[in-house]
Amino acid sequence: MKATVYGQARPQGSPRGFLSKSGKIVVTEDTRGNRGYRSWRQSVSLEMLQDAPQTPVDGPVAVSLRIYVPRPKAHFGTGANSAKLKPTAPERPATGIDVDKILRAVLDAGTGIWWKDDKRVAEIERLARLYADDGPERIEVEARPL
Repeated sequence: MKATVYGQARPQGSPRGFLSKSGKIVVTEDTRGNRGYRSWRQSVSLEMLQDAPQTPVDGPVAVSLRIYVPRPKAHFGTGANSAKLKPTAPERPATGIDVDKILRAVLDAGTGIWWKDDKRVAEIERLARLYADDGPERIEVEARPL
């Protein structure tokens, strides 16, 4: 199973817990600052449908996720060298969106499509944030039954 979703990946919010007035502990998903998250996750689900099995996998699954982000303009030369990377340009991004939050969003998006429940994901084969030097900003996700 493979899917590619173009555009900027949107991280899933972080869990936030608080004590309610009735004294119960409540845990919610804090999505402040994640504009476009719901529509992006829906796009992930729609792309997963394009290569979905007849029925979602009900056993262990291995997942690989590559997150491609744009390279900053400061990594390139100027003038005639504007298309060439500077020798000091890093190979991989050291900062950016949290890969674990993108992974959580993708695993939730695949529930009921590629796997019966994201609890079926038993292995993450690869989780990487890379520069999109070979194309547009995107995520590429692959999964296979174990």
